[in-house]
Amino acid sequence: MAPHEKIFAAEGGPAFVVGHSGETVNKVPPLNASGTVREVFVSGTAYSSVGEGGGGELHVGYHVGCAVELTGASGGAGVTYDSPGYSIGIAPGEVADVALVDKDIVPGVPGRVVYHDVHLVINGCIGPAVIRQYTEIQMKSDAVDERGVVYGDPLWI
Repeated sequence: MAPHEKIFAAEGGPAFVVGHSGETVNKVPPLNASGTVREVFVSGTAYSSVGEGGGGELHVGYHVGCAVELTGASGGAGVTYDSPGYSIGIAPGEVADVALVDKDIVPGVPGRVVYHDVHLVINGCIGPAVIRQYTEIQMKSDAVDERGVVYGDPLWI
């Protein structure tokens, strides 16, 4: 996947950088061979740096979305299809935030997180499924606190 990076100039505070590179996504067949399960292994590097006088916290994760979810017979909100002998419940899908790791960023010292073959699983998905990596820095200084995020490319799995 393509690398992504942003440079932010904090008003009255230090500039900071957030980015990620080397992202790989390995799609694999589900262990249970079910058509409603998606599985991937993700790897990559996330990084950030804050200029002198500032620090912060780096957050790395994935947004995971499913267009249509299988809810089962007990359902809830959504549509239920009933026929003699069985009942199927479906509902609009959701997007979940899957946090991978947090790291403190020391002022003036670049911080980096490397993750290898992290297993992501989406269960009960009968529609398209998409993942998108994000790297976020919450920068703090004496003058200002700011937040900057860079997002990866969405990937259909």
